[in-house]
Order: sequence, then structure tokens, then C-alpha cells
Amino acid sequence: MRNVLFLSFLLVSFSSVVNAEVIGLDIEANGSLLNPASQATQSDYTLGWEFSLGEDVVLTALGLWDQGADGLNMPQTVSLWRVNGDLLASAQVYDSAIAVASASEQGQWLFTDVTDIFLSAGNYVIGADRLEDSLDAVQKGSTGISTDPRLAWIEARYAGLDKFGFPGETASGSQYFGPNLMLRSVSVPEPGTLGILGVSLAGLWMARRRETK
Repeated sequence: MRNVLFLSFLLVSFSSVVNAEVIGLDIEANGSLLNPASQATQSDYTLGWEFSLGEDVVLTALGLWDQGADGLNMPQTVSLWRVNGDLLASAQVYDSAIAVASASEQGQWLFTDVTDIFLSAGNYVIGADRLEDSLDAVQKGSTGISTDPRLAWIEARYAGLDKFGFPGETASGSQYFGPNLMLRSVSVPEPGTLGILGVSLAGLWMARRRETK
């Protein structure tokens, strides 16, 4: 019986590992800070970045950088688009959102769950609306980032002054790390793996029956 329970535990654990959620990008080396309220020309705008996915994944949450890990000054909207501008998902990130640690000691990530969305391999753009009176800073020009192996950062994007929406403008030579996303694999355990575990469980069950007769 113990062997059966152990193999059942392995099967559940394997499935959990396959479906683990991970953040798309993290900051490892601190850069300068961009604070909308401190700019000479204050305005509303959307900042973000374009990225590519090397394989299919599932989007599970959208998030935002929390400088100082002390919460947000006000809620911010984070959105994900296809590279052609088609909106795929949007979420409000609040001060009470799910906190995820960062490799940077300067802050953390806050995430809001969204309905699972299948993302096929290809290019996407993520952005966060920045209000002119917000005190929530964005990491700008960080000298070191890490990404999930399936994701590649391409370039910074923005939507222009006094404009919310798809960040269609490119910011060559710049980096804006405010919005983020959380992903999980669409993979399932290989049929062969499940088959081996199933046969093992059946064999142990049959052996147990013989012992009890």
C-alpha cells in the first residue's frame, strides 16, 4: 500500500512541476528610475516592452514592478497585445495584489490573476498605463535582466504623451521594466511517462491482492 501511495504522490508531483507558474522577466541589476510625477513634462502614457515566445505557453497573470516593495501609490492597468495591436488581456494591479520576490533588492513584483489565455509562439507587447500623478517608479535602463527560457526581450515600447493604449512606438536604446507577466507550460506529462506509472501502480495493486489472499 505504501508503494502505491508513493507512486501516486510522484504522479501528482510531476504534474505540478510541469504546470508551475513562472514570471516572464526579472530585474537582477538595478538601473535608473523613471517616475512619472518627477518628469519635466507630466502626462499620462503607456510604457512597456516587446518580446517573443519561442514556444506555446499559457498566460496566468499580469503584474507590475513595485519599487521599494512598499505597495503602489495607486492602481495601474497592465495589458497584453499581439504585436499587431490586438488586445489579449488586461488587469488592474492593486496594492493588495499577489507579491512575488525579485532578484533585485530594490523592489518586488505584484500580480493580478487573469483567466488563462493560450499564447502561441510569436511576438507580443506588454504595457502599463502610467498616470501623471503616480508616484510609482519604473526601472529604466537596468543593466541586468533575466527571462524565462521561452521568452526573449526585444525592445522598449511606449504609446506617446497623453495617450493610453497599445505601445506602438519603439524606444531604441531604452529599457522600461514596469509591466510583467506570469506564464505556465501547456505541456502535459508524456504518454510514455504516464503509462509507466500506470503500469507500476497496477502491478503493485495486483501484488497486494495476491498477498492478501
